[in-house]
Amino acid sequence: DVDPMFGTLADFDALVLRAHALGLKLIIDQVWSHTALEHPWFQQSRSSRDNPRADWYVWADAKPDGSPPNNWQSWMGGPAWRWEPRRRQYHLHNFLPQMPDLNFHCTAVQDAILDIARFWLDRGVDGFRLDTANLYFHDRLLRDNPPLPPEQAGDAPVLMQRHLHNADQPETPAFLERLRALMDAYGHGERMAVGEIGGAEPLATMQAYTVGERRLHSAYSFDFLGPRPD
Repeated sequence: DVDPMFGTLADFDALVLRAHALGLKLIIDQVWSHTALEHPWFQQSRSSRDNPRADWYVWADAKPDGSPPNNWQSWMGGPAWRWEPRRRQYHLHNFLPQMPDLNFHCTAVQDAILDIARFWLDRGVDGFRLDTANLYFHDRLLRDNPPLPPEQAGDAPVLMQRHLHNADQPETPAFLERLRALMDAYGHGERMAVGEIGGAEPLATMQAYTVGERRLHSAYSFDFLGPRPD
């Protein structure tokens, strides 16, 4: 749906038609790595450990002393884990605590996300800008991230780690291939996806996520806002 502050689905459909009549392509932003706390999926998932969506988010037990499962840090500050008293577990949030991360290791989550993509493709959108496309998956073992060397570390805790286990995971390309296959079904070369790739060393990830004709069509990084590499 469209948030009422922006209008209605009828308004959106009119926008698509007008854009296409003017020879324009319409790309929409999609944030698939997480939802809001208020989302019905999360409300069900947080309710117990045995409901139908219990594994749709990243849940983990506390350490014996009650502290978070590992040392992962949120990009918004503080630990990347929030305690949920209903389940007596922590949930992962790479960003704000109010933005719980979906568990892309769960096939049902991937299917639900692709259903969302299909919904908008059926309405005529020409492509997607994918928010934080390298953060869909996490390390199943929840291993601690190693520290960066002091000369590479930033001035915030999240910038003091090498994000080895909560970003750029090896399972991501297979999901991107599922997405590309769906988009190509609407006409090869007719729809496109561009992924936002964050992190300290994004170039290799961008190459891996766009290689060949089965993954993303394009990718970008905020590194492009800085000086050119030597």
